Amino acid sequence: MLIESPNLLLSEAARQDLIDGQLDHRLRDILELLVEHHQISVRLIKTGHPLGPVTPGGRRNDHYFHEAADLDMIDGLTVRDHNTAGPLISVGHLLMSLPTARRARVVMGPAAWHQALGEGNRTGFRDEDAANSRHADHLHIGV
Repeated sequence: MLIESPNLLLSEAARQDLIDGQLDHRLRDILELLVEHHQISVRLIKTGHPLGPVTPGGRRNDHYFHEAADLDMIDGLTVRDHNTAGPLISVGHLLMSLPTARRARVVMGPAAWHQALGEGNRTGFRDEDAANSRHADHLHIGV
């Protein structure tokens, strides 16, 4: 069971969001894949997110619908300070390796992380200045 994985560190809010059973099955599958290879720290799923169902840019807020997770640490390394380290790049490559039907719809993170991922099938990765700056300290994985 995902919540019992020793490779999954959760904020109390994220733990409650997993326990309440509303987590989208696609996101659960992605998190299960990641914890097979890395220790990940999830700080936010839904509870505590300041926005309602729509983002300021007019997009559907995937956090609001239990369809997104924000990861702030991978294998004990913070995303903010180690965004080009091997484990963080490995997570990006794992996400890119998923078949389209299982892939995250939107993946955002720091600009340097996007740059360090290199070429490859980047469908769903939002490498844009505005998104990068809002996600400088975490990886946002939304289905």
